[in-house]
Amino acid sequence: MRTTILYLAVVLILTVLLTALDLASADASHPGVQQGLELFLGVAALLIVESAIFALSPAPRYVEVGEDTVVVVGRWGTRRTFGPLADLAPRVLKHFPDGLLSSRSVDLVEVGDRSGRRRAYQVESGLFDPE
Repeated sequence: MRTTILYLAVVLILTVLLTALDLASADASHPGVQQGLELFLGVAALLIVESAIFALSPAPRYVEVGEDTVVVVGRWGTRRTFGPLADLAPRVLKHFPDGLLSSRSVDLVEVGDRSGRRRAYQVESGLFDPE
């Protein structure tokens, strides 16, 4: 979440800075320039929303680890049910150590269900490790 907030802050600062530079230019009072500025702000807002959604998508809201099933509830409420934890065969695709942007280490983990379909999730390190 810290990464998303930092990203959104940087994009917002850049958008405000570029808008201020555009308004301070000598041609700022021309009607065509104002339409270009509105288009720029619209595209910037769309990119901010889309990139935040993309950044949050692989991070589940929570994971329920039961004896017979593992249920992963996605960021947008979708529920995926997997078999027992021992049958998931998780594979760590990338490890992110704790640091400035995260107080805990995070893994990008790929897990598969019984049908062979595989999904990737960003979860706290060790969450899918068999006990």
